[in-house]
Amino acid sequence: MAINFYQKKIWLIGGSRGMGLELARQLISAGAAVTISSRQPPKGIDKKTYRFVALDVADDKALKKTCKDLQPLDGVIYMPALYEPGPIVEIDEDFLAAMTKVNMQAPTMLAKYLARHLEQRRGFLAICGSQAGEVGLPLGQPYSASKAYLKNFCQSLSVEHPGLTVQLIAPGFVKTDLTAKNKFAMPFVMTAEAAAACIMRGIKRQKNIIIFPKRLTWILKTWAILPLAIKKLLWRKR
Repeated sequence: MAINFYQKKIWLIGGSRGMGLELARQLISAGAAVTISSRQPPKGIDKKTYRFVALDVADDKALKKTCKDLQPLDGVIYMPALYEPGPIVEIDEDFLAAMTKVNMQAPTMLAKYLARHLEQRRGFLAICGSQAGEVGLPLGQPYSASKAYLKNFCQSLSVEHPGLTVQLIAPGFVKTDLTAKNKFAMPFVMTAEAAAACIMRGIKRQKNIIIFPKRLTWILKTWAILPLAIKKLLWRKR
């Protein structure tokens, strides 16, 4: 059964820019009662059309309190992520700790605080992973690993809470501040608006995995099954 967003109470975490911002616009257009959380308010959206609650997801006490304060909810969408590509020998320990909190710990604790509540309301929890979670991409080691964690986490959570629609969002390359850090050619790059439309369709149809674009999916699946020796050769020739 498709989800009707009209008057549904949706909490969008990470809705101030990129895909999250475009998703906020489309949810509001669909008639949802949207609460947006991020460290800074979104720009370019009429303040009368949504509720804003400031939140740093790395602050667990603030996250727990906000989860309690915003109930009842019909759906929650988690979009935040930290990413800094580079050689593993240059990784910054403080950034790694911060990335672990945002990419892994915060969505885990979000589920801890809201899974039962959302299940009772037959709601949904959508968490933004990445197609990078399908393979270990060079120069994106901890990021890829964190997204692989979310893939497995969502699968486990779906079994543990069968009355809750758990959805993993797995985009490819989307034109955002994060992908602007990449120094390599990115195939099938999408706009944030187009990506948000894919997410809206996936959530509406209650898909467990919202993965796009499909053309990139097949490229990454092919890369995943290549022998390591061939991967190393291709990487040296880049």
